[in-house]
Amino acid sequence: MIVVEGDADNSALSPVCRLGSDGVFVAGGRTHVEQLLSHLRREPIDGCECVFLIDCDGQGKTENLREDGSLLVTETCDLEADLVHLGVATRLIARFLPDPAQAAVMIDRACDLAVVISVVRRAAHATSVRMKHPNGRQLRLGDLPGEEIEHWERTTPASSEVLPVIADALDWSPVEIDRVSSQITSIDADFGRTCMGKDALDALHRLLSSEGPGEVRGWSCEHFHKEVFAELGQQDLAGWEVGRRLAAWQVNAGHELLKP
Repeated sequence: MIVVEGDADNSALSPVCRLGSDGVFVAGGRTHVEQLLSHLRREPIDGCECVFLIDCDGQGKTENLREDGSLLVTETCDLEADLVHLGVATRLIARFLPDPAQAAVMIDRACDLAVVISVVRRAAHATSVRMKHPNGRQLRLGDLPGEEIEHWERTTPASSEVLPVIADALDWSPVEIDRVSSQITSIDADFGRTCMGKDALDALHRLLSSEGPGEVRGWSCEHFHKEVFAELGQQDLAGWEVGRRLAAWQVNAGHELLKP
C-alpha cells in the first residue's frame, strides 16, 4: 500500500496501482504520514507493508527519517508540480490546442505566474504568517480576484505586486504584510524548489479555458486538476523519480504494487 498525504495524491496514484484506490491510503497530511511510518517502524504489523510518499515542500525528508528507504518525496514541491515537470499536464492540454508548441508556451506562462504566487506563500510560511482562509483551506491562485489574475496573465508581475492582493484576500495585518515583504527577496524563485503545483494547475486551467476550444471552457478548476491526475499513466513512471522508487520498493518488498 502507498500511504500519501491527501486526496489529490490518491487521485493521481490509484490509476497506476494494481489495486486502484484500495492500494492507496490517505493519511491526511505530511505529519500523519511520518507518524504512521514511525509507528510501524516501532511496532510492525504482520502482513502490513507500506511505502510512504510526502511532498518535498522545499525541505525534503525530516532528519530522523532521512535514511528510511520506504519514505519517498516528490521531485518538486508537491505531486501536482511533479506532473507539470514530468510533462503530464503538457500532454493533456496539447490535445485541445491546434499547435502542440502552444502547449509548452502555455505551461511556461502558467508556471511563471504560479512561481510568483508561491514565492509569497514561502515567505509567509517562513515568517509564520497564515496562508489559509478562516475555514482552514489553503489559499490558491484561483481564489484571487479574476481581474487581477487576468492582468497578471498578460504581464507576469513581481511577487511584491501580488503581495497586497494576497494580503487583502487573507486579511493580513500591516505587521504581517511587513514580515512577509521582508522575506520575499530571500525566496528562491525556482519552479522545482518553490512552486506549489496547485497554483500552476490553477493558472493553466485559466489559460486553457480562455484560449482553448469550447469543450474545455465548461470545466471547473477542480475537474481540470482531476483530468491532469488521470493523465498519469504507466508510461510515465520510468521517467519519474517517484515512479522509479515505487517500482524499486515493490521489487525489494516482493509485492505487486503497480500495474504491469
